Amino acid sequence: MVNCKQSEIHFEIMEGLFEKDGWKLLSSHSHESVYTETLVMEIPNSGCIVRVITLLEPDGEYHVADSITFVPWAKISEIRDDEGNLTGRKLINFNKL
Repeated sequence: MVNCKQSEIHFEIMEGLFEKDGWKLLSSHSHESVYTETLVMEIPNSGCIVRVITLLEPDGEYHVADSITFVPWAKISEIRDDEGNLTGRKLINFNKL
C-alpha cells in the first residue's frame, strides 16, 4: 500500500507526462508486479474517453494490457486541497448537473 504523500508525489510526476497529449491522469496503482493507470480525455459536451493501461512483470518480462472506452455524459471534476493544489480527479455525470 502506498501512503498519501507518495501518491501525491506520483500524481504530480505522472500528470506532467500526459497533460501535453490531452490525457489527464485519473488514478494509478501499483502492487507487487502489477502497475495500473487510468487516463481520461474529455470531449466537450459529449463525454470522456477512458484508457486503462496495465503493466505486468510476473516473470521478469513486461506484459502490457491496454484498453480504451467511451463514457457518454462524463466530465472531469478536479479535486483540490485547501491551498488549491490539484490532488486528483474523478468523473461526474454532466447530464444530471
